[in-house]
Amino acid sequence: MGTLELIDRMLHPRKSENRKKSSSTTEVEIPISMIQVEKLIGCGAHAEVFRAKYGCSTVAVKLFCMEEMESISPANSDSRANRSFRSFRTKTSVDSKRLASCPDQLGSGSFENEAAMFSTCRHPNIVQFYGVVFVPHGASGSSRAGLVMEYAARGTLMDLLCETDIHTLNWTMRTDLAVQIARGMEYLHCRRQKVFHRDLKPENVLICENQQAKISDFGLSQAYQRPESRKCTPMKVSGTAVYLAPEVFEDQVENYEAADVYSYGILLWVLAHLNSGVIDVLDHDSYFQTACSLLFDRLTVQHRVGQVVCFKELWGFQMLVAEKVPEHLSSLIRACTHEGPRL
Repeated sequence: MGTLELIDRMLHPRKSENRKKSSSTTEVEIPISMIQVEKLIGCGAHAEVFRAKYGCSTVAVKLFCMEEMESISPANSDSRANRSFRSFRTKTSVDSKRLASCPDQLGSGSFENEAAMFSTCRHPNIVQFYGVVFVPHGASGSSRAGLVMEYAARGTLMDLLCETDIHTLNWTMRTDLAVQIARGMEYLHCRRQKVFHRDLKPENVLICENQQAKISDFGLSQAYQRPESRKCTPMKVSGTAVYLAPEVFEDQVENYEAADVYSYGILLWVLAHLNSGVIDVLDHDSYFQTACSLLFDRLTVQHRVGQVVCFKELWGFQMLVAEKVPEHLSSLIRACTHEGPRL
């Protein structure tokens, strides 16, 4: 199946192609005593991620509520991480019904939301979910919650692109990654209970040792709701500004599948332009200079919304593509970032 056909199926899923209803998944609670933490590998505003051993498998443990944790610096993360985890005791039970129900609010980035999404997804291009952990905290009886997931040895897609060039990641390899990500998104959009990712970007795609792409981070995801069952309260705009579709900015979203496709188009733009040799480093074209600054500068996590809005108002939402990008990718980028959400 071609990449264009995959994108068409993402945007216009056919009823006959819906997946069979998956069997009920029970979230597995994993005692902390079964987790052997090796190293802190990442931290963000709401969670820290550890590389660990779970049986014979290398896994990633995403531990939420970072503000309640003792800060662990990368320099001494190995020993202190293990000392911290070994002192934990797990809760005795898991309310699987609570985890299986998706919260109504958007943009919560909550443990319950991400666990619910992960626990029902099974696809080669979606990060595998092993179970949940609960870490008691203090004398109040409160707990920090965590997810145990598949470990991706090569980091994120952004890591891969920043560390390579066109000689080690050629156009065939880049196209293969694009197809894999499209397959993962098509799976989410074509399930009986559709899932909208709402924060698709290179930082949320993990790369395994065999260069298999895995979509991750479902903290902002939303399960499909029929129009008549939706609440009348306005939805909170969530996601990373430069990846948001025009209808999301204008708060007129009727089709979150199309909004995901737009984000996918921006992801493709990064895949095609970052360290691929298509942009001359001496080129002073203001469009590409600004676009690269907004998309490649990893220090500006939220990408300064005001700058993104100015950029989109000046140049439009449809991305311009460098001439050296192969036609099959450039046409796909233009189609996915078209300002009409239904193409």
